[in-house]
Amino acid sequence: MPQVTCPACGSLEQVGSGVGGFHCKSCQRDVWILSCRKCHNACVFYGSATGAGNLELKCANCHARNVWPKARLRAINAEARRIDRANTAAARQAAQEANAQAAERSHSLQDHVASQNKTLQSYLGQLNGLLAGALDSDKAFEFSQLKSIARLPQFAPGLLAHAGPPPDPEKFLPQAVHGLGAHLPGAKNSTRSR
Repeated sequence: MPQVTCPACGSLEQVGSGVGGFHCKSCQRDVWILSCRKCHNACVFYGSATGAGNLELKCANCHARNVWPKARLRAINAEARRIDRANTAAARQAAQEANAQAAERSHSLQDHVASQNKTLQSYLGQLNGLLAGALDSDKAFEFSQLKSIARLPQFAPGLLAHAGPPPDPEKFLPQAVHGLGAHLPGAKNSTRSR
């Protein structure tokens, strides 16, 4: 719903679309929003629509004189109040439904927790019985009973199962010295020792 500022007190009020007015909840005044007969801009005004006759107002935009019957203004007030009551009832209904859903969710969680507690109590009872039974029995407890044989996964090398080509030793030998470098003293011996 759109919000409109009350011209009397300046508070923001929600207005039903197409109603033509509202009742301000802050200052308790009836406010109307009607279009000017000449320029069709919105004329916002407040006052009293009691009694018979008409209500006159000059448009703030074009200064044209507008006349509205008070019966029409009272009908706008009645429609605005009806929409307010319907919105309040819808909000109340939504709050009741949300509360009911929360209560239902809470009950289901409580039931679930109670079920888990019951399961846990039975499990603890079994453990207590197991320990008491182990103390009363004459059998010797062996740690070998706790051992389990590990199952190793089968090795699957994939592409690594096939050997690649062997390295070529010629690629790792130093390059032969030639040109002016071959005439330097000890150049031939250094390449032989490598």
